Amino acid sequence: MASDDGFDLGQLSETQQQALQQYTDVTGQEIKDAVPLLQRSQWNIQVRRMLDQFRAVCTVTYQD
Repeated sequence: MASDDGFDLGQLSETQQQALQQYTDVTGQEIKDAVPLLQRSQWNIQVRRMLDQFRAVCTVTYQD
């Protein structure tokens, strides 16, 4: 399965796809730009935790 950017998402594990989805949802970054960054960080779990925390803060902010 290829993204609109031509990147083959089928090359990624399910965990990597989830991390990519979360990262691009929060940052709005294009897949073609996000994948190299996540690869450099070795799909670091800290990136996912950061995004989860960011999402939680945004959810709380918008609920108030």
